[in-house]
Amino acid sequence: IGSHLLLEQGIAGPGEIIVGLDNHINLIGAIGAMGWGLGPQDVAFALRTGKIWMEVPSTVKVEVAGELLPPALAKDLALVLVRDLANLARELPGTSLSHVVLEMSGSALEQFSLDDRITLSGMAATMGVAGLIFPPSHDIMKAIAARAGGRVLSPCYPDPDAAYLKTIVVDAAAVKPMIAYP
Repeated sequence: IGSHLLLEQGIAGPGEIIVGLDNHINLIGAIGAMGWGLGPQDVAFALRTGKIWMEVPSTVKVEVAGELLPPALAKDLALVLVRDLANLARELPGTSLSHVVLEMSGSALEQFSLDDRITLSGMAATMGVAGLIFPPSHDIMKAIAARAGGRVLSPCYPDPDAAYLKTIVVDAAAVKPMIAYP
């Protein structure tokens, strides 16, 4: 619930790093913020000292090309990414995906509502990655600004020459409805 309140009440903003105990804190990647889940000892240290140490994770670019076609949903795309990341882990032995952030890109992103983005970002833990971040669109910036109470928002966007550990390309039109099972 806490992670959703950060969005609903305009507490989290694009370009910010938010830490918390909630294992779904990474869902704020939907607005271009980094949600970093911490363990109880890390939180206790942060509260006592006002400081936290984090290693900057590697970044995997996920380019979603085309358009997601009904009846496929954002959750189906998330399940495709779970599969693709399992393949990536085999390709990159010695690389822990728990130290990887997925940076979403591509033409399909414009069709994703805030709810769709929350669905995908919230699946980061299921994917085994540290986070999943969307660049905030104009519509997302308007929605967040309306909740931010006049606070200045400072979104971050990828550098044109950004270096990535890997780029994964997903054809959105090829995503089909899926069912997850244990």
